[in-house]
Amino acid sequence: MVLNPEFRRYCWLELTPHRLIAAPLIAGLILVLVGAAGSTDALSTAGLIGFAVCALAYGGFLAMGATPEEVRERTWDFQRMSALTPSQLAFGKVFGAPVVGWYAGAWFLAAFILFGPQKHGFDTLLIAATAVFTTVALHATAVILGTLAARAGMAKNSGAVFFLFVIWTFAIPAQWMGEDQHLTQWWGLAIPRYWFFLVSSMLFAGWAWMGAARTFAVDLRVRQLPWAWLAFCLFLGVWGGGLLDAKAGAHASRVAVVLLVFLLATGLGAYALLLSEKTQAITVKRVLRTLAGELEGGMERVLQSLPLWSVSLCATWVAALLLLVAPWSTGWIGVIQDIATEGKAMPLALAAMLTRDAGLYCIFALARFPRRPATATIMYLVLLDGVLPGLMGVAGLKTVSFLVFPLGQASALGALAIFLVQAAVTWTIAWWRWSEGQKTDLTT
Repeated sequence: MVLNPEFRRYCWLELTPHRLIAAPLIAGLILVLVGAAGSTDALSTAGLIGFAVCALAYGGFLAMGATPEEVRERTWDFQRMSALTPSQLAFGKVFGAPVVGWYAGAWFLAAFILFGPQKHGFDTLLIAATAVFTTVALHATAVILGTLAARAGMAKNSGAVFFLFVIWTFAIPAQWMGEDQHLTQWWGLAIPRYWFFLVSSMLFAGWAWMGAARTFAVDLRVRQLPWAWLAFCLFLGVWGGGLLDAKAGAHASRVAVVLLVFLLATGLGAYALLLSEKTQAITVKRVLRTLAGELEGGMERVLQSLPLWSVSLCATWVAALLLLVAPWSTGWIGVIQDIATEGKAMPLALAAMLTRDAGLYCIFALARFPRRPATATIMYLVLLDGVLPGLMGVAGLKTVSFLVFPLGQASALGALAIFLVQAAVTWTIAWWRWSEGQKTDLTT
């Protein structure tokens, strides 16, 4: 860590003598004030809250702005041409950019460890370690979001998005305690809650850091296969499925629960990747030429060239089909019966809707001169999924409203059919726009 040049650069820039002296003095004054007005329990609580404010929230804000700040100061291109590997760059950004927040928060965390045992006992160390790993996970997530925002040209206002993750951190854990507030139910196991939170925070910290490294690999032009994103979605399926298992009841198998969470992860992730990745006409041309044998590399080169949202889209379809056939049906007769039921067709309808939306995005992204395809896609999705159905419903044209956005207005099987037709239309238009662009390039 000390030898990482990016981390050392941040330490030299951020840990000034003034900050090194002011942080412990201010933290000490706050703790003295709390101690004078309350008990040792109040001091431990103040220490944990102070760490959350300094390290988690303020440090996350700094991590979020690390890459956008490089872009604003026009030094990001020099970073990309340096000898740093994606892992080294990710480590420097995740731990170096918020180093001031870590330094200030460490004093409050020390107070929590000192005064916490009177209230929490040995669990004090578990809570402190969980807070540290959760902060690392959110800092890495903030670095990813900041880098994606910088690519999209949103470097000036990207920092505010991070506070949504702060709210998420404090809101989620309390919902999965179970009836016994000291235990968490996970796949039928009653696990002590602090141990469960600690292991979960360690796993999410590792995944988030890997995500940051692979995000920087894209900027450093390092080719990589999309296995990490699919593995993370599968991990979410197992982790989230274990929490949902006790709530799903006996009517849903554990395989179905894992597949359902996996489908939600890949589907929502596909939308996020669709609007954050840059998909260009040259990408389609490169993939087609590789498949035709004109470029070397074979399928490995194709998978490296595909945008990640397309891989996530395919994974969503695989999960939807497995939900249809794997857990319940027996032979083709069972498959046909399951298609006709609304519950089994809903995952397929959602996958078809995602396919339609991806085609709509490609209509704008694969134009010869694309202009903010993500913004145009969002605008048309609001129009198609909200404004037009609402207007048609008010006007009494329910049939037209159903044909525009069928979810919630008819069976899932009918929604699946309509979304498939819409997807065919959008992808046909996208292919036509791409083909016309290629013809124009050849003639010029």
